[in-house]
Amino acid sequence: MVVGDLLHAVGVPGGMALLATGVLAVYHLREGIQFASRLQAWVMASALFALVLLAGAAGLIPGLDPDLGAVLDWLAGLVTTGVDVAADIVGRFV
Repeated sequence: MVVGDLLHAVGVPGGMALLATGVLAVYHLREGIQFASRLQAWVMASALFALVLLAGAAGLIPGLDPDLGAVLDWLAGLVTTGVDVAADIVGRFV
């Protein structure tokens, strides 16, 4: 409501200030939903990758014999990088 109060302070009628605040709120909500959908896509792709690796380690996929220790270290590095990036993103807004 800071935007609405500022607009009202400079002489914009209440209805127009409310409309402007609503437009900004919808825009930011849309941005958040887009971010969540991208995050979900990456999580689903990672889960599929992990499923294929586990099936290969179990011997269900001929010719695929992954070293799960190295894969887990690599995935831990990805998670650490993701947490650092998320902290940077959140740090910009907080």
